[in-house]
Amino acid sequence: MRCGIFFVVSYVLMSFLISHVQGVETQKWKKECRGNFPGRCEGKGDEQCRHDLTEDGNKPSQCHCTTHDLQRFCYCKYCKISV
Repeated sequence: MRCGIFFVVSYVLMSFLISHVQGVETQKWKKECRGNFPGRCEGKGDEQCRHDLTEDGNKPSQCHCTTHDLQRFCYCKYCKISV
């Protein structure tokens, strides 16, 4: 009886593990995403960069904004690509 219960429990745990791994594989990540946008990095420039890059279909995190020649240069370390 113990062997049967152990078999069923291990089967259920393996099923959960395999489904979790398949779910993680479907998420596609780029190492970085970047873009140039008009304006300056004033106040909440990092949040504005995150918003601007989200409109391109990415889901960025850890963004940094710098100003070069009256343009905002946005750089985010991790970007999840919408599939």
